[in-house]
Amino acid sequence: MLIHNVQKKSSQAVSGDLLSFYVASLSAISLFFWLLTVLLIGLYALGNFQSFLDETLLSLLRGARVTAPLSMLFAIWFQLGVLVRAVFRRRGLISGSLVAIFIGGASAVAALVASFLLILFLPGV
Repeated sequence: MLIHNVQKKSSQAVSGDLLSFYVASLSAISLFFWLLTVLLIGLYALGNFQSFLDETLLSLLRGARVTAPLSMLFAIWFQLGVLVRAVFRRRGLISGSLVAIFIGGASAVAALVASFLLILFLPGV
């Protein structure tokens, strides 16, 4: 009986550790893609001011248009991971949800800005 309880507790600890690792990984990945999107849009703004080549500016906007949806996708998965962790552990729902909502919303805005600038810059795309 004692051995069965110890095995049950250890399997719960392992699944909880994997869940925490999953949520932390998704948080880091979505934050990485969001920062990359912000960096690409910032480089576009700087390049526009510094007169970068047109092809370079287009490449920056196309990169931002790719990384912003990836950030939104990972933010959604992060939100789902936070909800699953909150169900199993009964904690961490509010702070994790706020971070995921912020990253997802900021990524959506960045995707819209990148798409708008790309359409404005090159109407034929």
